Amino acid sequence: MLASVHHILPLTTITRERILPAAGMVLVRLNQKVSPGDIIAETKWAREHVLLDIASMLNLSINAADKLLKCKVGDLIAAGQEVAVGSGLFPRSVRAPREGRVVATGGGKVMLEVGETKVELRAGIPGTVMQLIPNRGAVIQTAGALIQGVWGNGRIDSGLLINLAEKPDSILTSARLDVSLRGSIILGGICKDAETLRAAAELPARGLILSSLFPSLLPLAREMRYPILVTDGFGTLPMN
Repeated sequence: MLASVHHILPLTTITRERILPAAGMVLVRLNQKVSPGDIIAETKWAREHVLLDIASMLNLSINAADKLLKCKVGDLIAAGQEVAVGSGLFPRSVRAPREGRVVATGGGKVMLEVGETKVELRAGIPGTVMQLIPNRGAVIQTAGALIQGVWGNGRIDSGLLINLAEKPDSILTSARLDVSLRGSIILGGICKDAETLRAAAELPARGLILSSLFPSLLPLAREMRYPILVTDGFGTLPMN
């Protein structure tokens, strides 16, 4: 994400909307106190889809293929289970290549969601649940200091803040990241190389706060599993 407004407030009311990527179950109640690591909602998420062209595989018309389906939307299908069976003395059949859920049928085709995984949405901040968003999440409110950067990779975490930037234009390198920093939020300076981002991942760190980041590192920064916040911009800008 790229922020269009830059806020620095020593004490303010902070309100954050936390939403699942797909409909699921909200686990908190209105006015409940939550901690950053509390799970407030969860859902099932399929990583990929498989389309089975029944009509083509059985060499049938679309209408004929639809009549032979042995599943409907919402069914859980095991790997190797028959999805459709033809007619005749030696009928041909179409089987599911992987375990999945039927999400669409029709037009002589069946679509499966496969590689399903459980997605847990955490509060991310300590606070109070001020609003419930049915099937999707909640709005959480807290009070604290707000320092908004110009770019972030969209991840969230919490941990002990450790400052490695002796001056505003300090450069953070992989050599400065040792095992003593494991599980911490690292306040660094300028990040110029990919090895620094990878070294933080190997610790692992809970997050990096950087004054600036080389633009060529943006694709890698987006892939990192820990949060990265850039406070001032891209290139070699010192920290405000």
